[in-house]
Amino acid sequence: MLSETPRPDEHPDGRVARGERTRRLILDAHSALLREGNLRPTAIAVAGRAGVSIRALWANFKDLEGLVEAASVEWVRDDPAHETDIDPDLPMAERVQRFCAQRARRMEAIAPALRASALEPNSPAVARQRQVIYARNQGVVRAVFATELDRAADAASEVVVALMTGCGARCWLVMCDDLGLAPDAAEAVMHRAAHAVLAEFADPPTR
Repeated sequence: MLSETPRPDEHPDGRVARGERTRRLILDAHSALLREGNLRPTAIAVAGRAGVSIRALWANFKDLEGLVEAASVEWVRDDPAHETDIDPDLPMAERVQRFCAQRARRMEAIAPALRASALEPNSPAVARQRQVIYARNQGVVRAVFATELDRAADAASEVVVALMTGCGARCWLVMCDDLGLAPDAAEAVMHRAAHAVLAEFADPPTR
């Protein structure tokens, strides 16, 4: 275990660096446990995995909600790394294909956190980060499918919600966890759903 008691002769900068290292170990341990399927890791489990004492954990996070919030912020922060820009001037079919492939990459990368968040429906920390993700996803949908949304006119908001729902995290977990679909099969279903939502606004219409 790492000792969390500062040495009397330790320079303040050294204590700060040491504290940041301990915090990093704790967050990495929490992430690793989620990826291994431990979706509700206890403080003891996280501290043990990080190689730090419980005292050190509570020195960095006042409670489990604080740890969950810090971990959630990191998952959300890393999410854009799985995005690539999609040219809104590409044909709709190609944009749908790229959008769904990107969504599938993002869902697989963040799936452990999604599964864990589903077990914490009343967590304010999880709810805050979920809203960040929703806002980000809505921005992507509106940018990639701006042409179709312009054609949808008054129905544009409904189209956005339909795309976010059919290509969203909860739908992904249902397909992969409840229905047992492999990621490529789930992506194919997502592609079919997105195309169906947008088809009537394509040029020319593909209905």
